[in-house]
Amino acid sequence: MELLESSFNKLKHEKGQILISHNNLTKENDRLWKIVSKLERDCCPENWWKHSSSCYFISAVEKTWNESRQYCREKDGDLVIINSKEEQEFLNDNMKEGMKEIWIGLSDTDTEGVWRWVDGTPLTGSCRMWRMGEPNDSDGNEDCAVFCRITQSSPQHSSIRRGHPATLQVWNDVPCFRPMPFICERKQL
Repeated sequence: MELLESSFNKLKHEKGQILISHNNLTKENDRLWKIVSKLERDCCPENWWKHSSSCYFISAVEKTWNESRQYCREKDGDLVIINSKEEQEFLNDNMKEGMKEIWIGLSDTDTEGVWRWVDGTPLTGSCRMWRMGEPNDSDGNEDCAVFCRITQSSPQHSSIRRGHPATLQVWNDVPCFRPMPFICERKQL
């Protein structure tokens, strides 16, 4: 009986030590996750948004397309290249209130009708999100692309959440000299 009681007390003591170790490890795990979370946020410069493997800066200042591109390059980035519908939805959701159009890194300034991203890659089929009837080069001087924001009052807004592809058809070609806000993109630090 004494041996049984001694074994029970020993196991009870070991259980207490395991619980203390578990609690300490849980606290350490929580502390490390907070550090990881902070590091993930800090992978982008201040006032930039993190999404996937890129950082985005959405400017409220209005500049021409070329001035916008220069600003982004000075920040070690360039005007945004939109690679997916998910990226476009992220950008739409993070545009500042009141913004209607915003520069993206797409133009046909080199050859009319041949749309290229700022990195020189051509615009390809799966990620073409032009409004109906666009690009139309109205008056022969619309060579730069803008992203037109979908707001909650937009007829497209309720469909975008259901993944309806037509709701993301929000690009337009406009004259490059028009001042408007812009979106910069850069890789994480």
